[in-house]
Amino acid sequence: FVAGPRGLSGALGPLSLCRLLQGAILWALVWGAGTSCPLAASEDEKATERYALDQAAAGHLAVALACMERLPMDVRDQHVCSIATWSMDLAHHQQRQPSAVDPIVKECIQALDEYVKGLPPKETSSYIYQKAEVLFLWGNMHRKVGTTAQSITYYRRSSKVFRKLHGMKETTGDMKSKCANGMAVVQHNLAMATVTDDTKAIDYYLEALKWNNKQAQSHTNVAQLFEKSQAWDKAEYHHQEAISKDPRMVEGWYHYGLFMGKVDRHLEAVTQFRKALSLKSDFLKAHFGITTSYQKMAATNPAMKEMAVRVYVDTIQTIRRRLSAMPAKAQRQWLRDYAELLYNTATLYLAGVGSGDRSSLMLNAIQYLEDATKSFKQLPASTRPLDMLSYAFNNKGIAYDKLNKQAEALAAFESALESNPNFTEALTNAGNMHKQQGDTHKAVEYYKAAIKVDSNFAEAHNNLAAVLSDYTSVKDAIPHYWSAMQTLPTNDAFYNYLHAIKRLCGWQRRHRLGLSLHLRLAWDIEYFRQVAEGSTRSAATY
Repeated sequence: FVAGPRGLSGALGPLSLCRLLQGAILWALVWGAGTSCPLAASEDEKATERYALDQAAAGHLAVALACMERLPMDVRDQHVCSIATWSMDLAHHQQRQPSAVDPIVKECIQALDEYVKGLPPKETSSYIYQKAEVLFLWGNMHRKVGTTAQSITYYRRSSKVFRKLHGMKETTGDMKSKCANGMAVVQHNLAMATVTDDTKAIDYYLEALKWNNKQAQSHTNVAQLFEKSQAWDKAEYHHQEAISKDPRMVEGWYHYGLFMGKVDRHLEAVTQFRKALSLKSDFLKAHFGITTSYQKMAATNPAMKEMAVRVYVDTIQTIRRRLSAMPAKAQRQWLRDYAELLYNTATLYLAGVGSGDRSSLMLNAIQYLEDATKSFKQLPASTRPLDMLSYAFNNKGIAYDKLNKQAEALAAFESALESNPNFTEALTNAGNMHKQQGDTHKAVEYYKAAIKVDSNFAEAHNNLAAVLSDYTSVKDAIPHYWSAMQTLPTNDAFYNYLHAIKRLCGWQRRHRLGLSLHLRLAWDIEYFRQVAEGSTRSAATY
């Protein structure tokens, strides 16, 4: 569609300009739509291709707009909506802010209003419809860059124009149907623009569905808002409406599955997630949804744990294949969920769930925990979950300890403390490893460090008391046994405390001191019994 050696400044008639215009717009659409890139392409290659496509589309849109300027005024006035739309598209491809084209769009709408005034009523409907579309697209442009107030303003203006056109006597049945669809889309986007106000958003979605009840996405979105207010019956109704209106909407089945999980219907949730996967096998969110459902079922029903392990392992293999085909940047959005799945699988193996002997289960746990820590470390530092990383290292240490590999266990506990120096479980476990290796002085240091972080951590108190009782002083151990028993009143805790008291009394040479300690023991026993039974009687009673 080259204009010739004279370029656009030469003398071209309206027909030639219109043909040139059509060619320019065709090529702008072709280049602007060419966004698909191979999954295996690097991020630099994809960015370069996207930039080239944007530049090509921008160039052809610029040609189209230049052609418009060359058209006679009476012809040009008929196409002011196209000028406004193309100007917005040009700004999008050139990555300019909406404010750069706001004056152009306003001028076009004003010109359209003037042009329509001179037309017979029967000829105005198509132009009024175009005006409503331009206002809607204008709202979209502002919403994409976060200028929400302006987007809401233009959506409302678009809605007003659609309503006016729908109510005009001269509007044909086909145009009324188009207006109804347009109103539904505008109300849907108004709801999306007002996500901070659930009540308004619900009203907009319900209004959209009045105009077009077949909008599956509006049903799904309003269902999620009803979930937030725990209006479960209304939420389920709209989820069912969404999938009945569009049975091939993957997101509809997926969100219906999420709903089922929220109301503790986990087996039904799995069914919905599998339906989504039958439509799109690489829909990773549905894979994670299935594992979450089995995790919740296993938490309340131990018999489901074996099934959960099998589902986890199968899902990990599937996701691993999907991730390997993605560029690094695309993987990041899934890494956390993937790492947590690896961690949950390892946790079940650590608890002895799964096929195989104890050693093989622990080795499986270690392997999955190593994969989990690698995935966690690949996350950006600002979003890296240090708590999950430290838990993974801590569990890895526990698995090594069960395999009697004390050196590897201690190294894992130390790694957990690098991620979180105040992790009481890891501090206590590291102390246990030092105790097993005969370094009681180091063990005491770790136990005291754990107690300093959390003075109510019963395990650290109990283990510190055991070391003090065996290697230092029973008298120094008794307060820690007492703290452990108060925090976690179990039979073992009471036995340890009672045994320490008896040892201390047996070593006293003075009968009077021994008697006082026995009386203290009797008071402690009664107090402990009341604590265990949940009595509200005060200690002063005794």
